[in-house]
Amino acid sequence: MENPSEFSISVVIPNYNNQKYIEKCVESIFEQSYSEIYQVIIVDDCSTDKSIQVIKELIEKYPKVRLIQNEENSGVSNTRNIGLNYVQTKYVTFIDADDYYFNEDKLKNEMELLIKYRKEFGKDILSYSSVVNVQNDLSQFSYPPSNKKSYLQGNVRVCLLKGRNFKTIMRDYCISTQVLRSVGGYNTERNLFEDWELLLKLSREIEFYCTFEYGTAYRCSINGLSKRPVSYLKETKNKIFYEQINDISRGLKGKIIFEKLLIDTKFTTMKKYYKIKKTIKNVLIKSGMYRSNEKKKFHSK
Repeated sequence: MENPSEFSISVVIPNYNNQKYIEKCVESIFEQSYSEIYQVIIVDDCSTDKSIQVIKELIEKYPKVRLIQNEENSGVSNTRNIGLNYVQTKYVTFIDADDYYFNEDKLKNEMELLIKYRKEFGKDILSYSSVVNVQNDLSQFSYPPSNKKSYLQGNVRVCLLKGRNFKTIMRDYCISTQVLRSVGGYNTERNLFEDWELLLKLSREIEFYCTFEYGTAYRCSINGLSKRPVSYLKETKNKIFYEQINDISRGLKGKIIFEKLLIDTKFTTMKKYYKIKKTIKNVLIKSGMYRSNEKKKFHSK
């Protein structure tokens, strides 16, 4: 394999028992319009299904795919970090094995934004796109907000700490490998809200910018956050919050804590409403009465 170019990128895929989905994930990467994909690193976390067989077949089809197999089950955070250790390019992105790129220009859009800030302003940024939520069988798509104000831009640390814009939180973003390594990558002791914790660490170092285009299709898991006890979710999130807020000045810290309490109270109140709304939506989906096929476009208002 030739040496990577200045703006080559590696894609890291943590996998555990995703034999049903990983082929679509990998194929969506090689359907990308960005021509500088150097390597696709799949780190398998001791899958017990036929994932390895599927991955080996993908390697035969796509020589840029590399398989790393954990000796023992290590969890998603450690698995991602293992993949990061094998990256040889200056830029990296991650995608879960059960997700796929919804937009064939996803990597091109994000890398063009990274390259712009590197060449024009001499700095690294995190570039991201909006996420489309999909049912496991791809029968229904839930499109993200089209209002650009829904997406965090620039210095996002305070807003991330407050817990705002979680519906448009950054996923599968493109970033400098060196910057990601400099903050220590993922916290290997955490497999809940680990993405948010990493974003908080990164927001100390760089600014975030959105392409305002569709990026990844995220499969809604039946084992997602909604299946965890609310008290456990709140406890874990608060622990991360108070660990990450220490570098904020006293005056601003008090304001952030107060606003977070207001947001949390609103979240608790609205949770029941959205649970009922989701139940009604699922009933409509099963009955064939719900439609979400029309794509929305971003607008600036």
